[in-house]
Amino acid sequence: YISTKEFKGFKSTFQPYFFNNKKDKNLFIFPYFAVIFNSNDDFEIVDIRDIDINFESINFIESGLRPKDSTVLYYVWEKSNNDGSRDLRYADNKEIPVMQYGETTFSYKSKTLGRFMFSNYEISQKFFNALSEFIYNPSIHSSKGWL
Repeated sequence: YISTKEFKGFKSTFQPYFFNNKKDKNLFIFPYFAVIFNSNDDFEIVDIRDIDINFESINFIESGLRPKDSTVLYYVWEKSNNDGSRDLRYADNKEIPVMQYGETTFSYKSKTLGRFMFSNYEISQKFFNALSEFIYNPSIHSSKGWL
């Protein structure tokens, strides 16, 4: 998940963006630097401009509950023939939605730090653009008083 969260041991007027990665290290994003965090004894402070971020549209087959803010692109059959048509051998065969999600990937030194998928593609794209501006345009930090 993503939130703002205080990083213990850092005094700042800015509440950093916190990217909680369930599978790997967490990421705190401050103005000018980022903290790649594994534990209180295992973290690295890096120049924010050395963090690479990428955004892409993901087509995701949603077999669970469909998020209300997501967009259905099309439907596929749960059991299908090679050409994608419904396999008539299964009477209870149902259509499953393919959703358009947005995915932001963070990397450092060519190693993926985490992938975060968002159910609302349009909002996630706006978030990515704002985050890119925050990371790659240092003048925004001083204009907001974060120095």
